[in-house]
Amino acid sequence: MAGPNPVPSPGSPASDPDVYLKVAPSGTYPGFDQCFANGVPADQAAVLAATQRPSALSAGSDPSGVPAWKTIPSWAVVGTADHVIPLAEQLFMAHRADAHITEINSGHLSLITHPRAVTQAIIAAANTVGCPPRPARGPGPPARRDLGPAGPRMSPARPTARPAKRRELP
Repeated sequence: MAGPNPVPSPGSPASDPDVYLKVAPSGTYPGFDQCFANGVPADQAAVLAATQRPSALSAGSDPSGVPAWKTIPSWAVVGTADHVIPLAEQLFMAHRADAHITEINSGHLSLITHPRAVTQAIIAAANTVGCPPRPARGPGPPARRDLGPAGPRMSPARPTARPAKRRELP
């Protein structure tokens, strides 16, 4: 595991701590930004490291039941520059699942660094299994455009406030 940092979780058995990725480099571990967040701008990688959510150690070892890929079509976006899961492992898992594979020159966080490629793979999957296209946006304000170091990207608009409930006055 790349740079795990076990932390006791209140109310959980000592044998099942929360696990965070270490931020700083240590030994052969190059650090959060060069391993998990390679390809992400440094300022964004720092925010991701500081706000990471824990995973229970048992989440990676407990049996999960019958894999979904055995019964439904699968797609895989494979990051060829991923420093967390080796390319050969990613391809092995994708081929075992008989997945439609999209390879991109990306690290582990391709959703952040290559959102357009990931979106295209999701749309292709939805179209292939017969999901009807959805309208661009439902009611509410339009999406806002963020111009960051990686160029323009779409962010969801803030959810609209729910109308206040009407109440009858006596």
